[in-house]
Amino acid sequence: MATPLPEKYKLKQGEKANDLKGQDKAKHAARTAEEARRKDITQADVAQEALDALEEIEERGGCASEVFTEFGYSLAHVLKPAIKEQARIVAELQTKPSKDVQSDILDVKAVQTKKGIPEWTPAADIVDPE
Repeated sequence: MATPLPEKYKLKQGEKANDLKGQDKAKHAARTAEEARRKDITQADVAQEALDALEEIEERGGCASEVFTEFGYSLAHVLKPAIKEQARIVAELQTKPSKDVQSDILDVKAVQTKKGIPEWTPAADIVDPE
């Protein structure tokens, strides 16, 4: 299950983030840091988290834009490249073993397991009986 963003601290009128203290400052900092992490595809597990969030939303009949509005993952910089990378991995797993498939943003074995793709094995050479 995808994790929603931490609770948002709403600044009061005239209040600035630098004026916050204690728990309010911690809430604001946690939310801001997590928002930044979820917009950077190079951060660990962000691409897979975004794909998981999309899957969860699609299961309940929602639309892809909810990946951003509900979970905070960038559509252009995280979700779209993650979908493209997942499709590339799936295509490569059809033609070569998982150990030969590389990805900087997704775990190849996790994609293989989630999509139910068996380990690729080369076709046996057919010997002509003549």
